Amino acid sequence: MEDKQKILTIIKEKFGPDIISTDESGDIATAVVVSKSVYSIIQFLKESPDAGYNFLTDICGIHY
Repeated sequence: MEDKQKILTIIKEKFGPDIISTDESGDIATAVVVSKSVYSIIQFLKESPDAGYNFLTDICGIHY
């Protein structure tokens, strides 16, 4: 399993209904999440040994 596929699987298992969609195309794993969970997911990615993230590349938001 590739790293980006692995991390998307991990967050889908951990945060389930808070993950709206994921995408593995291109070079970057992308997850669309509900706004109330952004901080928790980012904190998990940083602190979880399974995730191993230590650098946030991009975060985007939109309000309709």
